[in-house]
Formats: sequence, structure tokens, C-alpha cells
Amino acid sequence: MRNFNINSTAISTLSMDGEQVSVQFTSSDKQYTFRAADPSTFVADLEQVIADPEGSVGSYISSARKSDLLVEV
Repeated sequence: MRNFNINSTAISTLSMDGEQVSVQFTSSDKQYTFRAADPSTFVADLEQVIADPEGSVGSYISSARKSDLLVEV
């Protein structure tokens, strides 16, 4: 399991185990589980967003869900 160190106002925790991605939003105590359609691409893109001072992890997760890169399970 990999835990990502993120600085986000929308997401409190983000972790990944294989193709399973777990997200907890700051607005809820509930943890949501998604399947990454392409885990290596998801991680590479996420790491770029995290490294970018102007990057938004919340926006990236939202767009990944809309484009079916992340599918709720």
C-alpha cells in the first residue's frame, strides 16, 4: 500500500494498493474506493500534480473520475 503525501483542501487522505485507490474527502469521514483503469498512468499524473505548487489534487481526482481513469467500486 502506498500513501500519498498531499496538501489539499478537498482531500484528507489518498492511498493506493495495486489498482485500488482509496480517497477520503475533507467533507466526510467516509472513505471512497476506486479502481484505476491504468494504475501507472494514474500514479505518474498524480505525482506531477503533487509536485506542482499550482497543482490541485482535488481537481485531478475529479477529472480522473469524469474521464473514467478512476471508477468507483
